Amino acid sequence: MSQATHIMPVQRVTHSPLHHFFGYYDKCPWSRDGRYLLAMQNSFLDRNPTRDDSLTVGVIDLHDAQHPFITVGKTHAWNWQQGCMLRWMPPQEQRILIYNDLENNRYVSRIHDLDSHETRTFAHALYDIASDGRTAATLTFERITDTRPGYGYFGVPDPRADTLQPDDDGLYRVDMNTADRELIFSIAQAANFGNIKPDAGHKAWFNHIKFNPTGSRLLFLHRWAESAVPGHRGFQTRLFTINPDGTEPCCLIEDCGISHFDWLDDTHIAIWLFALNADESQSGEFTVAHDRSGERSILGNSLPRYDGHCNFSADRQWMLTDSYPRGPKREQQLMIYNPTTDQRIDIGAFAAMPVTNESWRCDLHPRWNRDGSQICIDSTHEGTRQMYVVNLDGLPA
Repeated sequence: MSQATHIMPVQRVTHSPLHHFFGYYDKCPWSRDGRYLLAMQNSFLDRNPTRDDSLTVGVIDLHDAQHPFITVGKTHAWNWQQGCMLRWMPPQEQRILIYNDLENNRYVSRIHDLDSHETRTFAHALYDIASDGRTAATLTFERITDTRPGYGYFGVPDPRADTLQPDDDGLYRVDMNTADRELIFSIAQAANFGNIKPDAGHKAWFNHIKFNPTGSRLLFLHRWAESAVPGHRGFQTRLFTINPDGTEPCCLIEDCGISHFDWLDDTHIAIWLFALNADESQSGEFTVAHDRSGERSILGNSLPRYDGHCNFSADRQWMLTDSYPRGPKREQQLMIYNPTTDQRIDIGAFAAMPVTNESWRCDLHPRWNRDGSQICIDSTHEGTRQMYVVNLDGLPA
C-alpha cells in the first residue's frame, strides 16, 4: 500500500516485481529531448552487491504510455547509492550514455549508442565529466569500498589498502579523447593544506567529485578516519576545490561538518554545514560559500534545518532538496526552494522502508529534468524500490 503524501502529481514510471533506481542526485537522468529516462534494474534490495551480482542498465521510454524498460547492458561495478555512475554523455546528452563496469579485474566505462546499439569500452571508470565532454575526473573506487561501502564497488580489492595516505593515489584528470589519465592531486598532498589535518595514523580518501557548470573548476571531499573499518559515521571531512589541471587547490571548508552540496554557479557552492550534537543529531543549515575566498552566507530562512540532497534547476532559480526519513512514519520530505524570493514549496512526503544497513538505504535523491518542469526520485514507499516522476505544473515563475 502506498504511504505517501502527494501535494503535486506523482507518477511511478517503473514496475515491480523487479526493483529500479537511478542512484545519486547530481546527474540528470533525462535525455536532451525528454524521451528517455536512464534507469537501473535489479532483483534484490536488502544487501550489498557482490562481485558476482550484475546490475541491468537501461532506459525508460517515456513516450510510450506503458513506460517500458529497454535493456542496454549489464554491469558488475555498482552500489546502491550511486549505481554505476550511469549518465548521458555531454555535451549532446541525447542518445549516448556511459556507465562504469568491471572487465579483466579492472574498472572501465561502457559507452553505448541507443541508435546504433553499439557499445565501446573506455579505459577508465569515471566519476564526473565536464559539461564540454572533453575532460573527466575520477578516483580509486576500490579505496572507497574500504571506507564508505555504500559508495564503492565490491569487485576488486584496494591495492593500497594498507597505505593510509598514499602519494600515488587521489584525484585524477582523464582526457576523454585520448583516455590518458593523470594524477593531479594526491591524498598525501591534501594533508599539507589547511589547519585541521589527519594524523599520520588516520586512513584518508577522496569522494564526491563535482565539476562546476562550465567545467572550469571542480570540488571534492577529503575524508579520513582513525581506522579502515567500513562505516557511515566516525570520519572527518574537508571540502577542496581545484582547477582541472591540478593547479590552484583550495581547502575551502574544514571547520565544521560537511554533507551534500551543489554548485550554485561557477564560483559559489551551496552546502549543508553542521555541528554534531551529543546524540549524533545535526545542528546546521544550508550555506553558500564563495570558491577560493571561503566567504559564507546563509542560503535562506524558509529552508528546514535538516540535511538534504540539494541541487539546482538548469536556470539556477530553484533548489531541489529532500530529507532523510523523519518521524514515526519514516517520511522523506521533498521540496523546492527559491533563494531569491525565500519561497519554499513542499511537494510531498514518502515513507521509507526500514533497512538493517545504511549501505542499501533508498534516499529520494531528487533530480531535475532539463527545463525544470519535472523531478525524478527513487522511493520505496510502495514496498519496492522504484522510480517516480513529479510534474511541477503551475510552478510560480
